Amino acid sequence: MNNYKKLETRIKSLEQKKKKKEENIKKEQNEIKKYSKELKELYAMKDEIEKVNNKLNSFFLNDSPTSNEVEEEYDNYES
Repeated sequence: MNNYKKLETRIKSLEQKKKKKEENIKKEQNEIKKYSKELKELYAMKDEIEKVNNKLNSFFLNDSPTSNEVEEEYDNYES
């Protein structure tokens, strides 16, 4: 009977450790989701900034867009 109690104790201990590890994994996964969402937003902003920067460079080099096109793009960016 003594061995049975040891076995039960060991099982409970392992179940608790497993549960704790699963909780930690869930917390970490949620944190990863938050980071991924923030990264996605930041990359989108970066892309928009690069587009505006390219338009400005083109405008000042008189390559492509007119000043009205740059203003329209800026207005779209603010929306």
